[in-house]
Amino acid sequence: MADPSILYHYTTAEGLLGIVQSGKLRATDRAFLNDRSVSLHGEIVIAEHKDDLRKTIDEDYSGSDEAKEMLDRYLNQLDADRRNLPRWTWNVASLCERPDLLMQWIGYGQKGGYCVGLDRKGLEAHPQFYLDPVIYDRSAQIERLAQDLATWYLPGAIGEPEDTKAGALTDSVAWTLTYLMCCKNFAFENEAEWVAWNLDAGSDSHPLFRSTSALGVIPYVEWGIGTGEESLIREVWIGPSSSGDECERAVALLLKSVDLDERVVVRRSQIPFRW
Repeated sequence: MADPSILYHYTTAEGLLGIVQSGKLRATDRAFLNDRSVSLHGEIVIAEHKDDLRKTIDEDYSGSDEAKEMLDRYLNQLDADRRNLPRWTWNVASLCERPDLLMQWIGYGQKGGYCVGLDRKGLEAHPQFYLDPVIYDRSAQIERLAQDLATWYLPGAIGEPEDTKAGALTDSVAWTLTYLMCCKNFAFENEAEWVAWNLDAGSDSHPLFRSTSALGVIPYVEWGIGTGEESLIREVWIGPSSSGDECERAVALLLKSVDLDERVVVRRSQIPFRW
């Protein structure tokens, strides 16, 4: 698929109201995500390919004992920090390349699903978060991990004083954990997911909180996506519904109430309503 110009955020009616009326997108603390497959797959990538990483580094550094030692320190620290993720906070918002996916609608259909299309270039230029596509191919995941080690961590650590090595280790592990957040099992490839994220390594800011049916009270932060002429909203899709005409009129009125009716296209799902 060609690089998308619009990325889509699936949400409920309540979520749509919040995004459109406030001009803000909610990002959830990674530790409280419904989708545990993100963290679990990251663990699998590391556990199953330690030997692959050792082989790659051994070849790149001609069997250097120091390189082997630094890689072992890296893997040990990565495992320790992965088990102690609460000391860092990753805030995450899920996006998708495709606006009319059945599996996404099933997740929101019982409450009335919507899909908000956001300008990708505007998201990429946002000062509060990074934007990355999720990687589903296992070989690409390992290649990227090995490349990061060989490009960033080891060159900044080998032959350097111990305090420099320690700093390089801390930074590299933090970025690796973030990268693993963008890895998923190939079985989810049809989701075509992108992740907007930031890393809060101990700031004094306090999160907001909301109630969920699955996990109870969970923390989140809000990222501004603009209002009026500055809004990044380009489309609103209405999920499969037996009340499509009424839903479309209501969304049009909602957009008009915040002066977005001439800037945002309203579309309806082409998937038949069956629930």
